[in-house]
Amino acid sequence: MEVLFAAAVYCTALLAPFTFDDFAIFTAEPVTRPLTWLTFRLNGQHPAAFHAVNVGLHLLSVWLCRDTLRRILPARAAMFATLIFALHPIQSEAVHYVWARSTLLMTVFALLAIRDWLRGRHWWTVVWCALALGAKEEAVALPVFFALLHFSISRNAREWRPIGAMFAMSLAAGVYTLRMANSIAGSQAGAQALYTPLQYLASEGLAIVRYVSLVFVPWGQTVDHDLPAGWSLAWIPVLALAGFALRHFRQAAWGFWVLAALVFLLPTSSILPTNDLIAERRMYLPMVAIAAALGLWAQHRSQTTYKVVGLILLLLAAGRDRVWRDNTRLWTEAVENSPRKLRPRVQLARALPPTEAIPVLQSAKDIAPDDPGVASELGRTYLALNRPAEALQEFGRALALAPGSAEAMSNRGVALAMLKQDAAAKADFERALAADACSFEARLNLKRLGVPTPVPPNCRYTPEQRAALQ
Repeated sequence: MEVLFAAAVYCTALLAPFTFDDFAIFTAEPVTRPLTWLTFRLNGQHPAAFHAVNVGLHLLSVWLCRDTLRRILPARAAMFATLIFALHPIQSEAVHYVWARSTLLMTVFALLAIRDWLRGRHWWTVVWCALALGAKEEAVALPVFFALLHFSISRNAREWRPIGAMFAMSLAAGVYTLRMANSIAGSQAGAQALYTPLQYLASEGLAIVRYVSLVFVPWGQTVDHDLPAGWSLAWIPVLALAGFALRHFRQAAWGFWVLAALVFLLPTSSILPTNDLIAERRMYLPMVAIAAALGLWAQHRSQTTYKVVGLILLLLAAGRDRVWRDNTRLWTEAVENSPRKLRPRVQLARALPPTEAIPVLQSAKDIAPDDPGVASELGRTYLALNRPAEALQEFGRALALAPGSAEAMSNRGVALAMLKQDAAAKADFERALAADACSFEARLNLKRLGVPTPVPPNCRYTPEQRAALQ
């Protein structure tokens, strides 16, 4: 039944467009998450196909959630838990956001791992854990979960061998991911994040409190939360909750599931920094454990309660589905809920017609007048309106703010070319290639000026880009 409810809510996601950095699927180099990238490569080009796979993975997760939890929880508790996991609106981002498929795929393998562990097939659990790591590195939390499960319900010493194997795999995957995050340009994680590990950890107490508040009162949801960085008192209730849960830990009681949820949040809410302090999609796997804890609390409620809760969640999830199906609506909501952030305004401008985008970008410029990205976005919008003189001014401002930027040089060259200043444009494109020998835009624009350049063998262009340069 829960699968049918989820299908009814999310079937319209097939009508949704790509959003945010979904387009990076076609250009990014897959150096981590190989199983997720394999599914992307098999998905073709149309957004409906990508959304169909995401919805299918969510429905599979819902079915696995019910089948897994019924092996460890009372039947009524498992039923309530699955309903919450299937329909809670905090799950919407992971389902609708194509780039979040790694989270869905990881959760499918994690649920298969838990199910086989409960069936006594411990080495099959190791296999599923390896596949979960191949989907997303956050699966490094799985062996900690199984260690908790060992202490909670069995304490069989033979279980430590498969748990040890999972710890070894997770350690290797974690080290590799950290190395990639630190070495790949633009990863926005590890050493390239906006925050130090200590700053990130300091902020995550408030992130966890925000997650919990959204579980109980899903108000103020947005694709781009604005969370203040730094230490706060929020870690006090988080640690108090963990301590209180320890008192209800044995026999997979609700305390065990609360601790499990915190464990599942560890990879994204501890010391490995990313540019986003909070993201609702990170709650997808932890919601299995949170739903189990809530299911234990609700198991003695009547069938009427089940129906009322289901109807409320169904309506809330349908509301989030409506937001995610329209980029303008999605980013308008983000601007309203995070008025100090630049990214929602830039993304909203990209979703609007150019004439409507200009005032949005001007408001972003008022917030951060020294941000080169806002200047570049304004310049591109003026170009779309065929106003190259104003575009040239903004691109020049972007270059002044980021003097070594190959993108800014190439953008200014485009504006100069539209103003028929070909010699100056050519000089800018050549300077852009000198700064970044693999700048596709600069190389393509030189070709358009009748100055083709040889493509260095180490440039990672897509086949379509290479064809355009021929």
